[in-house]
Amino acid sequence: MNINSTAICLALLCICSTAAASGIEYRGEARATDSGNLLYAEHHYLRTEGGRPRERLVMYRCPSGEAFARKTVSYGEPPYAPSFRMDDARLGYAEGFSRGKAAGEALVQRASNQPAETDAISLGESLVVDAGFDEFVRSHWEELQAGKKVSLRFLVPSRLAAYGFKLQKTGEENLYGESASTFRLALSGLFGWFADAIDVSYRNSDRRLMRFVGLSNIRASADENLVADIQFPPAEQRDALDDGRWQQAEQEPLVACQLGR
Repeated sequence: MNINSTAICLALLCICSTAAASGIEYRGEARATDSGNLLYAEHHYLRTEGGRPRERLVMYRCPSGEAFARKTVSYGEPPYAPSFRMDDARLGYAEGFSRGKAAGEALVQRASNQPAETDAISLGESLVVDAGFDEFVRSHWEELQAGKKVSLRFLVPSRLAAYGFKLQKTGEENLYGESASTFRLALSGLFGWFADAIDVSYRNSDRRLMRFVGLSNIRASADENLVADIQFPPAEQRDALDDGRWQQAEQEPLVACQLGR
């Protein structure tokens, strides 16, 4: 093969790689479970390749529209335990996970004037981290639909530890005129008596997240997280990713705005 033909092949490979990369955008609103008041909104940008998640950017916004937190997620294989980092300008709070080969490192910084704390977390097929939960649900869809309980270890960055959970289908519901399956994530063993479960609903047609009810990853204060009902209407989903909006969100300054109540 001569130099010209090699260059042509490399160019074609680049075109194919570019064409294979795609993504979606979707937006959700988090509301108080008692009053229904808007607490905050979140906008997800997800890049995919070959039908698999590659990276995610999430912007969290106060009801007034300003961004107060940003999360970046980088997926690997399996995609259940991605590396991620979230920064919240309101409290100077940060949390994250850096994935290695056999283990990862969890991180939490509770305030901007406090040092970051870290600890090692073993990997394994059952470890689920942050947005990797969506991929875990999709990959165990048939088992869950059959009514089976699926075990997993879920990372809680603020505790620098992963805890045992059980995931099980609890029923079907109609959301925005579409059929959805609802699953419950609850702590295993005696811990389950002391912590409320989280309910998540996924659209049956394409297994996309439509609703999340329970303890969110956004802090209400330095000591506790918000409990919210977060819904993702189909009208707020785009089956295409705008790289310009991604880059703009990536560079947007975070401000310490006030959440709704």
